[in-house]
Amino acid sequence: MNETPYRIVTFESNLWELYPRKEDVYLESVNRLDGGVTIELWAGSSLEDLSHFTFSVNSEDEQNSRDGRIVLRFVERGEAIHQETLTTIQAVTGDGSRSRAYTLNVNYYPRALYAASGQSAPGWVIVRKTDLAFARTQPGDFLLIEPTEEERMFANSNWGSQLQETTGDHDRATSLAIAIIKGLEGCRGIPSDKINALSPFDQYDYARARKGGVACENIGPVFSLACNAMDIPCRVLSMFRSHQERAPGEEGWELRLSEGHVTTEIFSRDLNQWIWIDPNFYILGAFLGEEGPLTMLELHLFLNNPNRAKNLRLKCYDPDTDEISMEPYTTCGMRDSLSNYFKQDQFFHFRLKE
Repeated sequence: MNETPYRIVTFESNLWELYPRKEDVYLESVNRLDGGVTIELWAGSSLEDLSHFTFSVNSEDEQNSRDGRIVLRFVERGEAIHQETLTTIQAVTGDGSRSRAYTLNVNYYPRALYAASGQSAPGWVIVRKTDLAFARTQPGDFLLIEPTEEERMFANSNWGSQLQETTGDHDRATSLAIAIIKGLEGCRGIPSDKINALSPFDQYDYARARKGGVACENIGPVFSLACNAMDIPCRVLSMFRSHQERAPGEEGWELRLSEGHVTTEIFSRDLNQWIWIDPNFYILGAFLGEEGPLTMLELHLFLNNPNRAKNLRLKCYDPDTDEISMEPYTTCGMRDSLSNYFKQDQFFHFRLKE
């Protein structure tokens, strides 16, 4: 058999690092330890009043772990038989309440098992079946700005009345986005360095006083700060792809393969997911058929797949008629802008706490 020379191209995604959910119990890390066939698990929890974890291995007596560390040991017997463990883990809060039981199946397949079939292979410890998410980040890691008391008062004074009859984070964020769109209508334009140097709420007042225009780099932070000030978790995301940048101190121009834009996502605690909202484009959410609301990366994926784009729908707000409508992406008024900024080779930039 003749085989064409090839190279390996690995698909490696950090999707779940960028789109974490709240989990009562999750895995922070799994590590190999020296001395026998031993691994170390570290569990974490999104529960605010966490006291400790309880766990049991193969239905043995329950044990407690204050810091989330669990050690699993296998015995090297030199036999061609694999060994199994089933660990159940629960998070316990300060008042004694427990999360549901999560399970983790870890097996050991020794060298002797493969040698018995004539294969020279190392032994393997494999994490098999589990309902535990492997979480490197938490939703709160993307919430970088804590609103001041003054900013909370500003938000409540300007937009609190519009949120009084809304329920759920997405509905409340939708009402807030509409209010901000209305407030900044007629104020759009290329922002000056002076307005960009102001805080988001000062930018809002500056624009409404007709002292300067605002664009996505202003509208996104205004909406995000307003959401967080009204207890709706929200983050700002940017997108651009530089190809050939200017040298430090050099004037002139640089080459980009995609245009820059600033957008936002809220974290819906009732849906336990991130949701894309873009007040700059008058868009309150995106859906694939009846499924949604979508994240920004889901929008990007479906928008660039013709077989999915035909089912993509956008929840749009029209400030002229003060109406919300569901519009097909293929015929909506923002199609050209979305296909430009969210095109296939765009780079997306997320801000994460250090």
